[in-house]
Amino acid sequence: MNVSQEHLAVLLLAKNTGERFFADLFGKLGFHFKNEPISPNNLYILETDFQNYEEYTKIACLDNPYRIVYNEFLINSPTNWKLKKNDTEKKQKEFSNWLDLIFYNDLDYYEENRYRVPLVFMLCRNFANVEIDYVVKKDSYMEDLQKIPFMDPSKFNPKLEFLVKNNLDYQKIITREQAKRIFNFYRPYFDKFGFDPFSFTNQEFTLKEKVDFIHS
Repeated sequence: MNVSQEHLAVLLLAKNTGERFFADLFGKLGFHFKNEPISPNNLYILETDFQNYEEYTKIACLDNPYRIVYNEFLINSPTNWKLKKNDTEKKQKEFSNWLDLIFYNDLDYYEENRYRVPLVFMLCRNFANVEIDYVVKKDSYMEDLQKIPFMDPSKFNPKLEFLVKNNLDYQKIITREQAKRIFNFYRPYFDKFGFDPFSFTNQEFTLKEKVDFIHS
């Protein structure tokens, strides 16, 4: 857990949310992981037992679950997609195979295996069980960070800000059926933190389509 005794605050970082940028920033603001200042090399991304920090301010750095899942695919893909930017069909096929392996047995598999390294990115789903005082979303990180009382924008590292720039490539890859599986898994996270269930695409939905997606 990342803790600041100076600010009486706890920091949670969802995986694939530009956490190296946030670790560098909050490390400069006095947050520690164990006995060392938090940094891009020792950041801790999981929620743990909060009973010793009930009175502490809770800060969570989050992102859209569709992008979290898509970025995890890119990290684990054997293909360097930076060199194959126009091969959308191949990427869709590889993403589909990967997603089937990850979600093949829905919640039962997750609950039994969630601390295995390949599944760590899914743990942010549990952030919905924590009362968060300040939510920093990747889409609006600058505005959200400035709501934190002790924030100091002069501590931002411009060389790492590329890590929090938004990428919408996942909208070309994730199908409606795949989005439904992701949405169902992360539903508590979507509901609590206000992420758009339809952000997996730039296409417009009719009211009926939206109702069917959410409730079917």
